[in-house]
Amino acid sequence: MAARARVSLLFLMSLVTHMSNTAESSITPAEFIKSSCRATQYPILCVRCLMG
Repeated sequence: MAARARVSLLFLMSLVTHMSNTAESSITPAEFIKSSCRATQYPILCVRCLMG
C-alpha cells in the first residue's frame, strides 16, 4: 500500500510541475508561429498563411 501511495504522489507531483511550467510559458501565438515557420522551406509564406 505504501508503494502505491508513493507512486501516486510522484505522479501528482510530476503533473503539477508540468502544469506550472506550461502556465509560465510567455510565448505569444505570433511568436510561436514565427519560430515554427523558421524551420520550413518557405518561412515567409508559412507565416503569411498561418497568421492571415
